[in-house]
This record gives sequence, C-alpha cells and structure tokens, in this order.
Amino acid sequence: MKNSFDDGRRPTEQQSAHSSSVQPFLKWPGGKRWLVPELLKIIEEYEYVTYREPFLGGGALFFALRPRQSVLSDINSDLINTYRQVKSRAAALLEQVRPLPIDQMTTTIDFGNVARRRNSREQFGFFI
Repeated sequence: MKNSFDDGRRPTEQQSAHSSSVQPFLKWPGGKRWLVPELLKIIEEYEYVTYREPFLGGGALFFALRPRQSVLSDINSDLINTYRQVKSRAAALLEQVRPLPIDQMTTTIDFGNVARRRNSREQFGFFI
C-alpha cells in the first residue's frame, strides 16, 4: 500500500503497552483524541499482534496504545510522509520548525502548495 508504513518497532522492557511518553504532534479534523479513553476500554478486551490503523490522521489512538507492531495508513500521502520523516529525522524537523513564529501568518499560509515543490525530506516541516 503506497500510503502506509509498517512501524514494527519493539518497545524496551520498561515501556508498557500503554505507556504514553510520546504524544500526538498533530491535531487532525475528525480526530479520535477525545474518544481515546473509551476506545482503550474496548480494545483492552482483545488481543492482537499487529495494530492496523487505516485512518491515521493525528494518531491519537496509536500514540495511546503504543503497540509493539503497527501498520499505519491514511489516504493523505503528505501525512504519511510526515510520519515517516518524523520517525527517521525528528531532530531535523525540530530545527526546521523552531524558527517559525506562531501567529496569524503561519496559520494561514498555504503550506500545501509550498510543500509540493520540495522533496520529501523538506516537505514534512511545511506540512506540520
């Protein structure tokens, strides 16, 4: 699947399946952040080997679950690229976005058009 990636990460022994030291870094329209406590109650009743998320968005449930193995998907290829870049280049992301002011200007710029003109390594900073 083009717009997905297999996380396949293995937590250390100190990490529990539901430790939440990593928080979602995007707020997403239609996100499940508000619903996570109820979803966790339901999901805890089931055993699974691989967590599969077809509508990743901001990833609230994924970050809350901290699954041992996961396949994360979304139809938005820019979103999937952003997760790939954050996973492999988090320090570069921080370096790229720290100088941006948080004001009306940065929240109204159409970064989507700017991002499409850049390669995938540069694009993720504009998407966030």
